[in-house]
Amino acid sequence: MKTENNSYKILVIDDDESIRKTLTNYLKKLNFNVYSASNGSEGIEIAQKEIPDLVITDIKMPKADGFEVLKKIKEIDTHTHVIMITAFDDMSSTVKAMQQGAYDYIEKPLEIDKLKITISRALENKKMSEQLTSFITVETEEYQSENTLIGKSSVMKDVYKKIGQTTTSRVTVLLEGESGTGKELVARAIHYSGITKDKPFVPVNCTALTESLLESELFGHVKGAFTGSIRDKKGKFELAGEGTIFLDEISEISPNLQVQLLRVLQQKEFERVGGETLIPIKARIIAATNKDLNALVSDGEFREDLYFRLKVVSI
Repeated sequence: MKTENNSYKILVIDDDESIRKTLTNYLKKLNFNVYSASNGSEGIEIAQKEIPDLVITDIKMPKADGFEVLKKIKEIDTHTHVIMITAFDDMSSTVKAMQQGAYDYIEKPLEIDKLKITISRALENKKMSEQLTSFITVETEEYQSENTLIGKSSVMKDVYKKIGQTTTSRVTVLLEGESGTGKELVARAIHYSGITKDKPFVPVNCTALTESLLESELFGHVKGAFTGSIRDKKGKFELAGEGTIFLDEISEISPNLQVQLLRVLQQKEFERVGGETLIPIKARIIAATNKDLNALVSDGEFREDLYFRLKVVSI
């Protein structure tokens, strides 16, 4: 893993010296090529020179804030992913960051394990994008998203055809394929090629959290719902707004969460953990799995009704 990491450049931008040094030292231990800046303007200058693969930036900074950094980074290289560092209680900035094209966000105080997973997913997505780019062909331009999903094989052309069938509606999509086949790229292509392109794209790794944490991550929670819940928190479904929520490795969710997700698909509403208010869902759901869901249904490990609700369009 460390040998692979040394091919990636990561830029850390934060005016808080403690956070900046902590992130920089941690990433260097993982053998990444790390650059750092104490303000937005300095970070933009470094990005223009080094063209990083990934940028981790705070939002509130002097001399260009995180939103200005995000905008400039996308102008420098649209394929560079940006992870935003947000304050624990600054939900409005979090939503704005996702709407403006941030790959993901992490809250203060930083959770290193969660950050590591987010970085890994971002770089994996970039690597897959570069691999797919090698199959470039003019005929597929109309299906390209900001992630440059391109290819010329008959299989890829069939994928493009199905992507085209999903762009004018919010139909639920199930992506099935082995790990490393670019399912998240296809999800992003669907999102950025259609009516949701100007809305948030919110990815969720269903294997990264325990059942209780994943429930809170998806649906949010109210203050006092469990130990440590000191304020209301919006979940990923709310953050997605009218955009797309991408549920990666959907086969791994527990029976309890399968029931809750089925309710979301059937009734288009949910409750925060510990809450009683019904919240409508407007986001499109795209789910992905590297397992045979049909076989899991036969084995009684995955709900059949949920499977068919997810598989309105299958790619």
